[in-house]
Amino acid sequence: MKNNKKISCDTTSFVYHFIANAFFDFLQVFDIIVFQKFLHWKVLIPFFLSDPWFITLYLPIAYVSISGSVIGLLITVVNRYCALCHISFFKKFWTKSMSIKLIFLQFLLPILAFSYSYPHRAIVVYVPSFNFYVLSLKNNLVALMNNALLMSISMIAAIITTILNIIILRSYKKLVVKKLGKDSSKFFSMLFYMIVTTLCLFALAFEQLIRLWFVIVGYKEGVYFLTYALFWILPILTMVQPIITLIMSKSLREYFLLFYFKKCLPRKKHVDQTKITRINETKNQTKIQTFS
Repeated sequence: MKNNKKISCDTTSFVYHFIANAFFDFLQVFDIIVFQKFLHWKVLIPFFLSDPWFITLYLPIAYVSISGSVIGLLITVVNRYCALCHISFFKKFWTKSMSIKLIFLQFLLPILAFSYSYPHRAIVVYVPSFNFYVLSLKNNLVALMNNALLMSISMIAAIITTILNIIILRSYKKLVVKKLGKDSSKFFSMLFYMIVTTLCLFALAFEQLIRLWFVIVGYKEGVYFLTYALFWILPILTMVQPIITLIMSKSLREYFLLFYFKKCLPRKKHVDQTKITRINETKNQTKIQTFS
């Protein structure tokens, strides 16, 4: 019974990280729409210009959501790597309590890392050359430090993710696709997911590097223009991970529907939680036998 409980905790660790990442994804969407897109679309401009109190939330929400999402993506990649390549270590280390501790760090580290910038406020700036409004920091040093820190986080995550993804793909193809002769569609879905997310991480790092250079040389027009690139990079990075993950995992889709839409679903569609646990246990035991 103790072993079964341990397996259940291990196999559901990805679900905990998936749900935690969803929080940062929603927070990121809120930041893009309210603090960035509204200004580009000239929505509620008088309200923004009146210097409302919630503008003080811009810096914490923007940088904590982005860095938290990047850290969460890195954690899920490491989770997948350990589950596939180091089964014994994964069973002993990645328990429910460890997942909760990692999620706590995922929240805490970005909050502490960018805490120096919270006392500094952003202001609404009109950019005539692009005919839009944007939020900008008055203190260039703080802006430079924010760009440098986010660039470092993104670049480190991109490098580690690239290395682990290559190992994961090789191991998955060798141990699952070739041995079992199935799941080739999942392999290509996984390949697509890894390519897109890794490219987005590198794109985010280079975007922050260029932005850092523009801040150093005082080229404000370039800094404002890069918001367009950011609007493409972040939504793609945010959407690809949950969509591809739900496509690849039927049990995770059922868990997702039960967790978020239980009251909206008909009773016959409700998923028995014990059934999900049994499915996860069976999959984990099969996976261990396959890899041994």
